[in-house]
Amino acid sequence: MDYNEILQKVMNYYQTNTVAAILIAAIVLFLLFKKPKLLLLLIFLGIAALGILFIISKLESTGLEHKKIPFIE
Repeated sequence: MDYNEILQKVMNYYQTNTVAAILIAAIVLFLLFKKPKLLLLLIFLGIAALGILFIISKLESTGLEHKKIPFIE
């Protein structure tokens, strides 16, 4: 999945769900001012999770698709 595609989906979600966008922004601002270490930790964990999902998707697409699976007709 491309970064621009993810960003477009997030923007579409926020445009259709204004109340949820305001609540998420308020939570992020609260964490930014009251607990910045926790916010940075959550951002780091999110980036790490996206990296792991990217690696899994790349490994998944490099399988042996062109070879026939044995014992299955």
